[in-house]
Amino acid sequence: MSIIFRCHSKLLATHEGPMVNKNPLHLRQSDLDSACGPHCALMALMLLGVVDRDDIEDQDDLRLSQNKALAKMWKRSANFYFTGTAARDLQSVFEPYSNSINSRLLRKNGRIANCIENLEEGGTGIVGMHNDDWSHWSLVVGVSSQGELDTAESLLLLDPDAPIIPLSAWNATLSVKANSKGMHKYETAAMTTKVMIDSVLALTPRVDELDVDFDLDLEEDLEDYEL
Repeated sequence: MSIIFRCHSKLLATHEGPMVNKNPLHLRQSDLDSACGPHCALMALMLLGVVDRDDIEDQDDLRLSQNKALAKMWKRSANFYFTGTAARDLQSVFEPYSNSINSRLLRKNGRIANCIENLEEGGTGIVGMHNDDWSHWSLVVGVSSQGELDTAESLLLLDPDAPIIPLSAWNATLSVKANSKGMHKYETAAMTTKVMIDSVLALTPRVDELDVDFDLDLEEDLEDYEL
């Protein structure tokens, strides 16, 4: 049976990886920082059309002074850029954009279902996960299922700690169903591991920011796909 992939409609998969408005979406963290959270936050802002890639890359004082919300976000992120980001800290970096984006921190049962529903409503989400050796944040960009009408089996993610995959809008997957120990399968091109999901930061553009053409309509039918 073919696998159906549904991604954010603003995403375009190219040889250079995922693109939004003709600009690369993926932001790769370094080996020295612990800034997966802020990297995901910035990618979410680009995906939701709140900032442009040029805004992020051009950080001279003049440009930031003209973009006060982005300057405040960078300042908040600096406090945990090298130490890791707690859930409430990650939510706080979106406060400068509260006029454009609603944020909800989901911690209880059903958070993955809420995240999928959030995608269908034109938003995205940032998933926090951990195991005994590792904790991480990753950006949700879509879902996959065995058939068009089947329930989602995996979240499609854009991981700032993994390289892009050419002609793909994502570079990681997270199984929707947990095993008997409550662990989910997390997979990139370089690794496969089991993780616990800690929380989901659900992000939706406010009503006046929504694109009326938004839909989870980017579908690909691929057989025998392996990440």
